Amino acid sequence: MARLPEPLRGDVEGTREYVTGCVAALLGLVGQQADTVTDPAAILLARLLGDAFAEGRAIPLDLLIPAVVDPPFQQLGFYDEGDQTWNIVLEKELTEGTITVVLDGHWYGVSVP
Repeated sequence: MARLPEPLRGDVEGTREYVTGCVAALLGLVGQQADTVTDPAAILLARLLGDAFAEGRAIPLDLLIPAVVDPPFQQLGFYDEGDQTWNIVLEKELTEGTITVVLDGHWYGVSVP
């Protein structure tokens, strides 16, 4: 992925929309229709892209794929929905080819190619 377009730098909402679009496009390339807000794979990709763009870095596929396999963080963040706040934590199970995402006590496996 290229760097964040210059007109979007400093535009929080525009950056969020751009990242969401990138995530939807990436997941679409592998034939996965996902809710970009709640799907564990989408959340992981959004964090990776958002962090790179916030640092002014490009994140080409040759860097993105290893980051999906071995994310540079243990916690994705928090998801706040009204009166519920969920902690989103990663547990890497690379021997099985998955990354497990724990969302509000529910386990989701994200397959790693």
